[in-house]
Amino acid sequence: MRFFPLALRFIPTLIEEIEKITNAQKARGADFESGKLLQRIKAVVPIIIPLVVSSFRRAAELADA
Repeated sequence: MRFFPLALRFIPTLIEEIEKITNAQKARGADFESGKLLQRIKAVVPIIIPLVVSSFRRAAELADA
């Protein structure tokens, strides 16, 4: 339970990261609004993978500190 406040601290950081990744993907031509449900889910994968990678990187930096 002592990690819960630390996890809450990173929510705004994750939201910023999602916005940056989404804007970068849109600049590359990604379309998140149109298509069937399965196509929209597949379009979110290029957001989730960099988000997970950056989250692990941030966690490793925090662990080193």
